[in-house]
Amino acid sequence: MWLETLKDSILTISVAFGAFVAFRGLQTWRKQLKGNAEYEQARRLLRSVYAYRNAIEVVRNPFTPSSEYGPGRPQNPEENRNAIVKVYENRWKSITGASTELEVELIGAEVLWGSEVANLVKQLYHFRGLLYAAINAHLRDLKRPNKNSQEELKIEGMLPAEILYSLYDPEKDPFLRKMNALFNQIEDKLKQYLK
Repeated sequence: MWLETLKDSILTISVAFGAFVAFRGLQTWRKQLKGNAEYEQARRLLRSVYAYRNAIEVVRNPFTPSSEYGPGRPQNPEENRNAIVKVYENRWKSITGASTELEVELIGAEVLWGSEVANLVKQLYHFRGLLYAAINAHLRDLKRPNKNSQEELKIEGMLPAEILYSLYDPEKDPFLRKMNALFNQIEDKLKQYLK
């Protein structure tokens, strides 16, 4: 009788131990799955953020090769303005594509981490808006030169040219400095998932 009780006790302990090991294995597997999902999402989102940054820099490139103007050289101010409009329309396509890709990745980020990361990344759209406003101010100025003083043209304390043309040096380029500060925050936030 005591032998049977001992056997039942050993069997109960073995089953409980097996259940504990299975439970711990399941927890480890879940953590690994979540870690893999977070890693992949952070990698894809950071890649999209970099593509967005590069698209903004494409638009801000101060050099415009003649091939961007299309065939023929503009002969008068109106043709020149129309050619510049085409240049910016073509360059803006890179921002549109990068924005679309970024939106897709933001949805995945919001699913995994809530709105905190998504809201941080969405602040990038502010720079797109500033750049768009600077392009419009520049094109208006081409149409009606010298109608506004430089102070009247400022957008958030920066002249349209300071927004529109990259100096590639954050010390001299206030737009790039502000944008890089936000990129650094985003990188810091996402790199915690890339370890």
